[in-house]
Amino acid sequence: MQQNESPFMLFLNAIPICTRVMLISTLSFSIATSFYPSIGYLSYFDEEEITERFQVWRLFTPFFVMRMGFPFIMHLLMLYKFSAELEESYFNNTKDYVLYLLFILGLIDTFSVLYVPLHQQFITCIVYTCCRADPESVMSFLFGITLKRKYVPWALILLNVLMGSQLLPSFVLIAIAHCYYFVRHVIPVHYPQIPRLI
Repeated sequence: MQQNESPFMLFLNAIPICTRVMLISTLSFSIATSFYPSIGYLSYFDEEEITERFQVWRLFTPFFVMRMGFPFIMHLLMLYKFSAELEESYFNNTKDYVLYLLFILGLIDTFSVLYVPLHQQFITCIVYTCCRADPESVMSFLFGITLKRKYVPWALILLNVLMGSQLLPSFVLIAIAHCYYFVRHVIPVHYPQIPRLI
């Protein structure tokens, strides 16, 4: 006997597994912290709490907590689009994508003293990697402006600066995301004697 699945469940099951977990985590943590602020206190990145009280979940939960509002919806859409594309077409399998995510999360955690909203950092790195994967294709940015994908991260930085963000953290994020690109694509070609890390 076959059960009819709802359109929502069909849509959810069509999303690649890592992207699905990140979307559900972002929705769950963000909604929970909106209604229960004490959960927000338990989920932000605090180096002292991690090292002294061994609250290791603080290494991951800040990437999935955002304040509700229009920026939250935009970040969810960007996470869905770019993460699903990376997972389906750029990486060979789920294991490679998980290793990429852990690499990026580790670097962002290391440099998190420069910039507080870790979710925005995480999405910026995913967007950069996705745009480096297919730099010559054209995509629509804002209000119908079309750009080659290699310029999209820089357009996002410009947009963030125009909206009042600082410039240095954005460049640090591009450098963090470029570290993965460098390790995966540049080192094996130019330095074949160095063993492949990823």
